[in-house]
Amino acid sequence: MPGLDGFGLILKVREKFSREELAIIGLSSDSDESLSAGFIKNGANDFLQKPFVHEEFNCRVLNTLDSLDMMRKLWDQANLDYLTCVYHRRYFFGLFEEQIEQIKQKQGALTVALLDIDFFKKVNDTYGHDVGDEVLVEFAARLTHFFGQHFTVSRLGGEEFTVAFKGLNQEKAFVLMDKFRSQLEMKPIVTSKGEMFITVSTGIAGLADDSLDGLIQRADKALYDAKKSGRNLVCIEA
Repeated sequence: MPGLDGFGLILKVREKFSREELAIIGLSSDSDESLSAGFIKNGANDFLQKPFVHEEFNCRVLNTLDSLDMMRKLWDQANLDYLTCVYHRRYFFGLFEEQIEQIKQKQGALTVALLDIDFFKKVNDTYGHDVGDEVLVEFAARLTHFFGQHFTVSRLGGEEFTVAFKGLNQEKAFVLMDKFRSQLEMKPIVTSKGEMFITVSTGIAGLADDSLDGLIQRADKALYDAKKSGRNLVCIEA
């Protein structure tokens, strides 16, 4: 890029991509021995002096890719639910507790949907926990397919999940959640014990002047209303 040296270019790239997301190997024919440290301090994953042996270059690239793969696996282990591979409770709260004040200051929208698979205990009691796990995995996969590209899908625990709609109000989130609910009840989940139809109850609440805990509590109250009204419903907080 015009006007940028190697260090500047790396810093520019690192504004958008971390070391875990994108690997950078610095190359230079300059004999300055401090270049290696400079490149790495500014965000490069590795550095190689030119001219170099091609075999060494290939080894450095493979080693960097292996390191990147390992970092991604460690990140996944730290932030994803071990069974369903969606974000877990700790990640969800950590992410939005950081963002919630910024959203308020910018007068932005944040809507949370709390979902609970209807009569899930009956699945476990009738078919066993292994089949229950199969249902959870498929349910999470459908949530991710429907919402994961634009919104944050997490498992809070057991059969309870959440979708966080950053930038959407309650009414727009309701339309999406009700469409998901309708599609879910129409398509059976295939398990090792055969096909099963499941439904989901959902409570929706929008960000007000309270904390993230308060927002979740209000969504939970709306979820209770959905269950009390017959289940397989989406309810917005009263």
